[in-house]
Amino acid sequence: LHGELRVDVLQAALDALAARHDAFRLVFSAGADGLRQQARPPAPVPLEVHDLRTRAPEARAEAVADRLERCAQAPFDLGAGALLRGVLLRTGGDEWILALATHHIVYDGWSREILLRELSVAYREGALPPSRPGAGAQFADVAAARRARLGPARLNVLSGYWHGVLAGAEPPALPVDRAPVAAPSFAGDRLTVHWPPALLERLRSVGRRHGATLHMVLVAAVQALLRRYTGQGDLVVGTAVADRDSLAVADTIGYLVNTLAIRADLSDDPSFAELLARVRSACLGAYAHADLPFDALAAELSAAGGDAPAVRAMVVLEGPGDGELELAGLRAEPLPLPGHSAKFELSVLA
Repeated sequence: LHGELRVDVLQAALDALAARHDAFRLVFSAGADGLRQQARPPAPVPLEVHDLRTRAPEARAEAVADRLERCAQAPFDLGAGALLRGVLLRTGGDEWILALATHHIVYDGWSREILLRELSVAYREGALPPSRPGAGAQFADVAAARRARLGPARLNVLSGYWHGVLAGAEPPALPVDRAPVAAPSFAGDRLTVHWPPALLERLRSVGRRHGATLHMVLVAAVQALLRRYTGQGDLVVGTAVADRDSLAVADTIGYLVNTLAIRADLSDDPSFAELLARVRSACLGAYAHADLPFDALAAELSAAGGDAPAVRAMVVLEGPGDGELELAGLRAEPLPLPGHSAKFELSVLA
């Protein structure tokens, strides 16, 4: 942030944001039927403020990295709440760095857009305007409504569909350079690749020619890639979707993402156009049956003796923008952090 920042106004804006969205004030406890959530009364958002202006440039850079790392890595106590916290670092006369951390259990990529937009408004106007009519449902309300919507009849339809999709599915048998361990740590590595705009436009063009979205093109490309490395003709790729199908949840901060399994038959070595048509059909079927939470499906498959981890490759395509923070009188620039610029993510568990 560049400019004259009013720390007290920023604190008030964060407090208003947390007061408006129960998600940041939830506490979780284990019950007989799973996790239970309860909203605590509004309270100030923890915001550490550090003035680093007197430090030498090298020491200041080290202090910035240390403070940001601690803000990001410090664990949250889900039983105590306060699921939004921040650190504000003053690095120059009119230069500041603001970092906010929250827990993924109450936050997703869509929520980030809401947070940045409403924080901008609250800082500028000193308060948040009322939600749009019919919008702004609280996270707990959405969870309760969806549980009520999944009655026995709907659950039977959804379960039947997904059991049919995943019947006999096997995870990708990727070649590995070491024997798998009995209890994997899930620790891995990240490789970031920046695609030129021309390549992205060519991918979109392929989709337009075949009536498919960019997301479908990328899923099909990953299926083809896995086919080359595994030799398997039957592949399942997971994908994450924002389960926000109405205006009622457009302004809701919360974790409303679900995992869908996209299965494709490549045993007859189809052309990419034919593979894309199959992936498109599979995606449309998955979207129409996206109500069943993936963890519930995985539990059903495990109970039935199936291989719940059949989805070991994930494709995630995020929106075109991460949102912008606009604080009155300040110029805001996203801090370039390693590994935070990718929009298309491919995750594979060998």
